[in-house]
Amino acid sequence: MTPRINGSDSDNGHYNNIINNSDSDSDSSSDDMDDSVDEIYENDDEFDKIHSHYYIGICKLIRTPTNVDNHFLLLNAISAKMFAKYSYSTILQYLTEYSIIRTYQPTIEIMQLLISGVDQTYTIVKKTHWLRLVQRHWKKTMLQRADIHKRRCSLSSIKNFEVKGRYPDGLNVLPGLCGMMSAYSR
Repeated sequence: MTPRINGSDSDNGHYNNIINNSDSDSDSSSDDMDDSVDEIYENDDEFDKIHSHYYIGICKLIRTPTNVDNHFLLLNAISAKMFAKYSYSTILQYLTEYSIIRTYQPTIEIMQLLISGVDQTYTIVKKTHWLRLVQRHWKKTMLQRADIHKRRCSLSSIKNFEVKGRYPDGLNVLPGLCGMMSAYSR
C-alpha cells in the first residue's frame, strides 16, 4: 500500500470523482422527480369533474373588486389512485406545474367542486379545514373520555356503582361524536 501525499494528483482525482458523483446523484434525483411528474401527467386518467364531488388538488382564492363574491377556483386535481402511488412532494410539483394559474406556496387540499350553471366556473369548498377541526375536537373528546374512565376507577365511584347501579354525577355519560362540533352550530 502506497502512502498518499497531500495535494497529489491522485487525491484531486479522487475528490473530483466524489464531487462529480454527488452532482450526478443530485441531477439524477432531480431528473427522477421530473420523470415522475411527467409520468403522473401521462398516466392520470383524465377524469370528468362532476358537480358536488370531492377531489384532491390545489386551489387559489380569487378576489373580486367588491370583495362580496370571493371564491376559491380549482387549479388542478389528481385522482386518488395517483395520490396514493407517489410521494407528497412529487404530487405537489405535478399539481403546480400543470395548474392553470401559478400560486405562491400551494398546499394540497380536499375540495368539494361546485360548477356554476351560468359560466361553468369550477369553484370549490375546502374540506381540509373542517377535517382538521373534527380531528382537533375528537382529540379533546378522547381526553375527556380517558379522564372519565380514570375517575370511574376510584374506590368511591366503584362503590357507588355497586350500591346504586350507576356512577356518580358527571361520570355516567361518555362524550362521543354526537354534539362534539356543537360549538360551530348557529
